[in-house]
Amino acid sequence: MAVDYLSSLKIGSGLNTTQIIDSIVEAERAPKAALIDSSKDQKTVEISGLGTVKQDFNKLNTKINLLSGSTGLKTEQVGTSSNISITDSTKAKAFSHQIEISTLAKAHTLVFSGFANETAAVGTGSINFEFGTWSGGAFSANSTQTSKQITIASTNNTLTGLRDEINSANMGVTASILKTGTSSFSLMLKSIEGAANALRLKTTEDPTSSGLSSISYTSVNNSIETVAASNASFSIDGTDITRTENTITDLIDGVTLTLKSATSAAETIGAIYDNSVAQTAIESIVSEINTLQTSLTTLSQRGLNGAEAGPLAGDPLIRTLQNRIKSYTTTALSGFGTSNKYLAEFGVKTEKDGSLTFNATDFKKAFDRDPDSFSAMTNTRATTPSSSVAASIVGANFTPGIYTFKISETGSATLSNNSKVKNASFVVSENATPSAGEVNALKLTAGTSSIEFAAKTDGTSAGNTAAAIKAAFDDLKDKKGFAASIANNLVTFTRTDGQNLTVQKSANTYKGIEVKAHTTVNDGAVRTVTLGLGTSDELALQTTNTNTGATMLDELQTAFNALTETAQKGYKIARTSDAIQFYRLDGTTFTIHSDSDDLTHDAGNNTSAAQFTALAQGTVAVSYKNGGTAAEGNETIQIDLVGAASGTTDDLTFTSAALAAGDDTEIVTAIKTAFDALTDKKGYLATVANNAITFTRSDGVDFTFEATETGTVGSSAITLQASLDGASVADLTSGTATSATSAGNQSAAAVSISSATTLASNLKENISTGGAVINTTPKTTIEASGHSTIQTMTKVGNQYSLNTGDGNGLRLEVKNASFVVSENATPSAGEVNALKLTAGTSSIEFAAKTDGTSAGNTAAAIKAAFDDLKDKKGFAASIANNLVTFTRTDGQNLTVQKSANTYKGIEVKAHTTVNDGAVRTVTLGLGTSDELALQTTNTNTGATMLDELQTAFNALTETAQKGYKIARTSDAIQFYRLDGTTFTIHSDSDDLTHDAGNNTSAAQFTALAQGTVAVSYKNGGTAAEGNETIQIDLVGAASGTTDDLTFTSAALAAGDDTEIVTAIKTAFDALTDKKGYLATVANNAITFTRSDGVDFTFEATETGTVGSSAITLQASLDGASVADLTSGTATSATSAGNQSAAAVSISSATTLASNLKENISTGGAVINTTPKTTTTVGTGQNTSVYLGKSLISGLTSFAQNITSSSGDLESKLTKYNDDLTDLTEDMTKLDKRIEIIRARYVTQFSAMDKAVAGLKNTETYLDNMMESWRAALKQ
Repeated sequence: MAVDYLSSLKIGSGLNTTQIIDSIVEAERAPKAALIDSSKDQKTVEISGLGTVKQDFNKLNTKINLLSGSTGLKTEQVGTSSNISITDSTKAKAFSHQIEISTLAKAHTLVFSGFANETAAVGTGSINFEFGTWSGGAFSANSTQTSKQITIASTNNTLTGLRDEINSANMGVTASILKTGTSSFSLMLKSIEGAANALRLKTTEDPTSSGLSSISYTSVNNSIETVAASNASFSIDGTDITRTENTITDLIDGVTLTLKSATSAAETIGAIYDNSVAQTAIESIVSEINTLQTSLTTLSQRGLNGAEAGPLAGDPLIRTLQNRIKSYTTTALSGFGTSNKYLAEFGVKTEKDGSLTFNATDFKKAFDRDPDSFSAMTNTRATTPSSSVAASIVGANFTPGIYTFKISETGSATLSNNSKVKNASFVVSENATPSAGEVNALKLTAGTSSIEFAAKTDGTSAGNTAAAIKAAFDDLKDKKGFAASIANNLVTFTRTDGQNLTVQKSANTYKGIEVKAHTTVNDGAVRTVTLGLGTSDELALQTTNTNTGATMLDELQTAFNALTETAQKGYKIARTSDAIQFYRLDGTTFTIHSDSDDLTHDAGNNTSAAQFTALAQGTVAVSYKNGGTAAEGNETIQIDLVGAASGTTDDLTFTSAALAAGDDTEIVTAIKTAFDALTDKKGYLATVANNAITFTRSDGVDFTFEATETGTVGSSAITLQASLDGASVADLTSGTATSATSAGNQSAAAVSISSATTLASNLKENISTGGAVINTTPKTTIEASGHSTIQTMTKVGNQYSLNTGDGNGLRLEVKNASFVVSENATPSAGEVNALKLTAGTSSIEFAAKTDGTSAGNTAAAIKAAFDDLKDKKGFAASIANNLVTFTRTDGQNLTVQKSANTYKGIEVKAHTTVNDGAVRTVTLGLGTSDELALQTTNTNTGATMLDELQTAFNALTETAQKGYKIARTSDAIQFYRLDGTTFTIHSDSDDLTHDAGNNTSAAQFTALAQGTVAVSYKNGGTAAEGNETIQIDLVGAASGTTDDLTFTSAALAAGDDTEIVTAIKTAFDALTDKKGYLATVANNAITFTRSDGVDFTFEATETGTVGSSAITLQASLDGASVADLTSGTATSATSAGNQSAAAVSISSATTLASNLKENISTGGAVINTTPKTTTTVGTGQNTSVYLGKSLISGLTSFAQNITSSSGDLESKLTKYNDDLTDLTEDMTKLDKRIEIIRARYVTQFSAMDKAVAGLKNTETYLDNMMESWRAALKQ
């Protein structure tokens, strides 16, 4: 404590003010500082506790993540020739197979030696790498592998440079340098595995360099080839299989098979479910969750009953986290089949405190019963029951459940969540407690459909309005696709077709009346209520013989609802708890009558109930008078009912059938039968009872009655009697009733509903926030939170995906319906196979001759024939591993069968020697209506020549191909027909060979010789004088005029000489039908030929304005020397052709082979003429998709979210750290404030001390005075 020296020296007040000030200030600071320090300590402890929670969740995430995919499935195998591993636990299932391995897939390996060192020059130029198959010394290119070229220049002209250039090309070839001895190096090239990946190297050296040509491989060379390319060949359960590589991922779903060596006997590979493996996983899950829950409990315990409180005692976040974990262990896991899965099914019980207990016995029973269900614990996955749709997940933010995947015929697709998709809905509630008698009316609209309905609230309790409006909806005859339900005073409107709908207050005019049962109901009465009595909208409703009020109202409702909407005539009803409301929403005034006062009404204006005045209906009851005169035979009775209204609108006349002799009481039946047969009864009713027929009018209008005997009137009148309005009976004299009229009270009994009721606005949209009162402005349904609409999937190729919504991250791969064809046996030389594919109304047929006897030749040929079809009509084909797969581009199923048609065809190849630079023409059906000419360009290789014939054919339309088909195989082109037509083939070149259409050895074509006439102007002769024309006549050798052609040039100009040739060519080109002639111009001469090689003669005649001298022309026949055209006519020689001699006729049909079979795992039969159908699903189909998120996935996602930078823990840690900073600042502020207080106290105490010091001075002065005074008194 500070020492107050002034006070100790007796200066000032003598008080220790410093000590006093320190004590006062400390007393003020201490509790506040203690509170801050305590809060800081608490926050520090809580931050540490939250850090522990974060660590615990990170541990949970790490440890259980290791268990993801642990399905209990483990591999087992007997033998060492292969290895299997589960690579996709979402697809792998238990299996067991026998495998036999014949050969492994090998990479083509070439070794080029002769290099002194790694830096030795290799030469400059380029090397072209091609990939394909070597067979019998011939190379067939792999159409799926693109060739690649590398260049060696001065910068990389070394062995090392060559190696690096090859490797950097990334073309599937690995280059390496081998040191084989001192100063001896080699370059090794290795392709990827597979027979179709063999190498062919074509090297082009730079002109100024040499050496690179040693790196070339254009024919099989065993000194360079160290390993031949080959496929893996093996069998699974007896089914032969080939693959291009030894690591196989597409054989068994979710499993990778690696072939290691050939087998000497069958070996077993498989996978089984092992409950011990799965039990280890589930026990680990239980252990990790319990560890976390225990830690959370310890951290949050309150310290009751003397126990130590945890650092996060009572923290609501910890309680929330524990409850969340508990919810994961107790909530259903959907998307793992048709039913939900639960952790409890696998022997795990969740206790009240969130801890888990495990029963191994229960677990084993459950796992062994259904091991696949265990995936719900560890294995997030997407599956489908369809073999044509493969599902996978590439995201995590999806909603688990059972979905429906639907592909339309156009290929578009949708995905809907079966458990969440709900119809668009609109929920209506009361806005306030109903007022007595209020009427609410609604209009619902969806597209072009709408309905309107209204109801008077039948009470003032909450829910009365909702109940009334629901009752009005229920009583609508045609709800037009709308639906409604009510629960907890909420009415929910939906559409049965799921459309959105709008809801609004009706803007129409409501007129209605409420009808109830009177307090006393007479037993056993039939009541009739009539709406619009006497109008075109009249509608009568009748009860049965009922004796209770509620039943009476129910029966009126039933009678109304039994009518069609048209028969309801614009009226509507609402059957509420104790009333039935009749109303219209079109503003029409109407009346209501009741024939009973057992019913009450509110007068249509919500007044108190009043009984109806019972409608009195006038009646006439007619009967035969007992003991009177009966019918004598063939009389008829004419009835006339005449209403009180003016005119004849309520008059009715009808006549009974002829009576039989002796009829008496039967007369009543005859009258009733005639009445019933009337279609328009004009408002009259008739009933029969006690041998009397009673006529009434439902509208209570007065009417008179008359009965007249007609027909064959007997000798005596039939005796009839009548009772008017229930009075005593009276005879009908002379056939006419007494003149009294029936009495009715239509007007007096009517209740008129003429006043419109103002509609209330006591309904509102029931949503969580902002639900407004429903007015006449339409409100549209909005999909409620948690509901999922049908989602349109994105299509890329045959994959469909979603990146938003419930199916976020789902990928579905649709496999088109497919049919796989393989060879049945090694092909025979020259065999021809033909197929027919059909899908719906589309079909195609094609055939091919096998161009070799090696495995795969038939498959390659049939694929080539398919490829060369002009219109594939929606079919597609692919080939791999000697298997041809046929599909439909629209995904339809298809049938495959052997063609039953007649095949005639010929195989054309290039001759071993091909003359350079020639244009070749091949003509099919020469001289027939199916003639088709194909021409090459100026080519000099056999392969190119065949390719160009193929290109020329495929460029034609299907119609222009005239029924011919082709198949371009490895070294040939096949021309064929499948309609049995005989045809010929010509070639103008012997560079092509043919097999004569009967698989004989190749023979050269006899070149088709085409006769020619070359016409030109004779130099130095007479030119045109002006306006002459030249007429050309080409006359063929055939009889008739089918190959005769005449045409005339345009008028020539004076001086034209060589221009004459151009004029003739122009006129020829303008012809639409050239009758098989061709014309070309070269060296000022026009040459005429016939493509069919037929002989023809030529004549040129000068016409038009003929000049004084004939124009001088000359001609050369068949390439001979030119001769003058004398008098306009060529020499009489005829051009020479060899059409017949050069023709190859294809007239014999080839017997089709049966060397193709369906390639399936078992039972693949040879394809014959009976159609075989694909079985996999294509488009236009639905399939379920099971999208399941495992327990582990849910927990890890939860743990990751909790511990993320935006998670609840991090948010709370940030807040607590901010609080700690704030507390430190609070302490600083407190100290500053205390210093200010201390300074004030010092000032205040200094002033006090000064004042006290002044008083002490006065005291001393007075003391001194008193002392002086006392001294003076003593003296």
